Formats: sequence, structure tokens, C-alpha cells
Amino acid sequence: MSASAYLKKHQYAPAYVNAPICPNLGMLVVLPCYNEPDVLSVLDALLLCRLPTVSVEVLLVLNHAEHAPPECQRQNDATYQQVMPWIKQHTTPQRQFHCLYYPNLPRKHAGVGLARKLGLDEAVARLHQVHRQGLLVNLDADCVVGTDYLCAIERAFQAHPNAPGGHVYFEHPLTGSGSAAQDQGMLRYELYLRYYRRGLLYAGSPYAFHTIGSCIVVRANVYAQIGGMNRRQAGEDFYFLQKLRSMGPIIQITETVVRPSARLSERVPFGTGRAIEAWLSSESDIYLSYHPQVFAELKTLHAALPALYAEPEQPPLVSVLMQQFWGAQQGAQKVFEIHANAARWVTFEKRFYQWFNGFMCLKFIHFAQANHYPQVDLQPAANELLTWAGQSSSTLTYADLLARYRQLDRAD
Repeated sequence: MSASAYLKKHQYAPAYVNAPICPNLGMLVVLPCYNEPDVLSVLDALLLCRLPTVSVEVLLVLNHAEHAPPECQRQNDATYQQVMPWIKQHTTPQRQFHCLYYPNLPRKHAGVGLARKLGLDEAVARLHQVHRQGLLVNLDADCVVGTDYLCAIERAFQAHPNAPGGHVYFEHPLTGSGSAAQDQGMLRYELYLRYYRRGLLYAGSPYAFHTIGSCIVVRANVYAQIGGMNRRQAGEDFYFLQKLRSMGPIIQITETVVRPSARLSERVPFGTGRAIEAWLSSESDIYLSYHPQVFAELKTLHAALPALYAEPEQPPLVSVLMQQFWGAQQGAQKVFEIHANAARWVTFEKRFYQWFNGFMCLKFIHFAQANHYPQVDLQPAANELLTWAGQSSSTLTYADLLARYRQLDRAD
């Protein structure tokens, strides 16, 4: 789908910004902002970034729903009054800042998904006006980035000209929350995120990437081709990345870092803030996570894929548990259908993973958890996974584990 067709069919709201566009515009940073008292921190950070070879626009998407609490609406109004003079003072042709204010969004759709979509759609429209391709960079209003942020993203895509999108390396702050217990909760939650990704890597899944909205980068033409961002009020990043991966491998951008906030939050039903809240209320040092054996189960299925291609009528050589899940998902029928429409292995593999995607992996993990592998303490689980991958032969603490997993992710 072309940008023109996408905007005609899917753009949620009319174009907002009418400022002149720099002819070499090539990167737009989209910043959803809701009830954020310190948005100038991320704007200042982006102002200090070294500029890439193309010009950059930052689109701050200030938004709230029609039913938002009065104090949140007041904060948004105050933010608007605060950022407009800042934008006027700091905008240049090569680095433009714009504030898109959407108060009273429909109750049914308002949330982070719609906020991202509004900004990303605006970005596509801006590029389309000057007939340019470019990168759409997602960030959040409570993040911090370094001066190398924009240039590192540009270099990563220059090095991978066929990549549809990427995910920027991240690290949460582990101190300074005001509570030692909250710091420990943040450490464990980030370890859980990295453990889960490393488990999918061990299993051989092509969906072994983080799904953090403030770290996603996508080419503008690919964004249009996959139908844009969804309007989910939570999990929009996970579902968007499932579509993005269908266009090709997602690159890991590891020469820079995004530092998302570790604060508590009730804005979405899951994610960082909710996870820390659950940890603080648990009154336990144990952080439960998925049993490592679920990744070994997934590994057997991925390993069986060539045999399924060779003999699609034969069931995969997997455990009884996986066979049960396979039957519940009508795997035999699905493989036969895929095989009948795939003349080559590469087509079969691509279509299989379009079906058995990251959501299907997670669905199996929950099935396995409910039927055979209950949750376990994250510390021994993360240690065991490292041992399987030949990365460790000793028992590490939570802090040592996170340092090791960060090191592994940074090296990918």
C-alpha cells in the first residue's frame, strides 16, 4: 500500500502540522504524552542529539480521553502552555519540534495505541508531502536518550538497507526511584523481559525481539504497507511488531540506548508500572516467571519444521504436551494448507512463521504453564537458560544475571 493510499484509507485525523517541511526530511520522532509533568527532559535530550545526515522532526502527541480525570486534563493543558514557547525557541529547519494536541479523544479508542497512531500517521503525511521516504522513530515522553541516539539509528538502517524496522537497545534505571524495594522490582522485571527474549532465541523463534513501544523504529513505506499502528489501549507495540516482522527481520540497534522510566503507573493494564506494583504488593523476594522448559519445548517444534515440509502429512516429533497444543491449534490442517501453497522451502518457512508467530509462542507458553510447567523463581530459571546456551556454569545473583543478559542483548 502506498503512502497516499494508506493516508486515504487509514489516517485517523486530518493533518495537524502546517509548518514548512525541510526538503531533506528523513527522520521523525513520535512522542505520545499524557499527564507528563516533565516532558522537557526528553525534548532537551533530543535537542542535544547530534543530527544525522537528514533533517529531523519531533512530533509531541499531547492527548487525553474525553473521560480523563480533571487533574490529568489540567496537566496536559499546563504541558501545552509550557512546550509551545520552548518549541518556538528551539526549532530550526533541520530540527523541528511540533506539538499536536488532541484533547477529548473518543473514550472507546483513547490510549497509547491511538496516540502513537496519530503521531505516526502525521509523520507519514509530512514525508508524503515532500515525496520522501524516511524513518519513523517511536519514543515516550518519560524516556531519556543520549547524544548519539539519532545518528546511531540512521547508521543501523544504512547498514541494513532491506530491514523493515528495528528495535533500539534499552536499559531501565535501577536506582533513584526513592525506594530500594522498587529498584529491586525494576531489576527483576527487566531481567524477566530479557530472559523471555533469550528463551525465544534459544528456541529458534524468529520473533525473539523485545516489544517495547518506545524503542520501535519503522520505515515509513513499510508502516503504510502493513496498515499502520493499531489503536489498542495496551499491547499496541507487541501486535504492531508481529505485523512488522512479517516484512522481514527486525534489526537490533545496539550502538545507543533508550532509558525508559521505571516509575509506577496505572495507565495500562500491564507493562513496567503494573509489574513493579505487583512486585511491591507481593511481599516476597521471589519473582515468578516462565519455566525454562517451555522454551525447550518450543525448540523441538522449530527443529521439526524441515521434516514437516518434507512430509506434511506426518505429525511433528515433539512431546505429548506440544502434540496436545498442536492439535488444539489445528496444526496438521494448517501445515497441509501452507504446504499446498508453497512450492519452495523458503515460502513454506515464511508462511509457517506468519502463522506460528510471537503471539502463538506466547499462547503455547501459557498453555504449558497451565498444564505442565507452573511458574518458577526467575533467578534459577535465568541461570539455567544461560547454562543451556553455554554462557555460564555458576549460579548468579539477580544483579549479576541482569548484567549478563544486558551484555548478551547488547552483543546481538
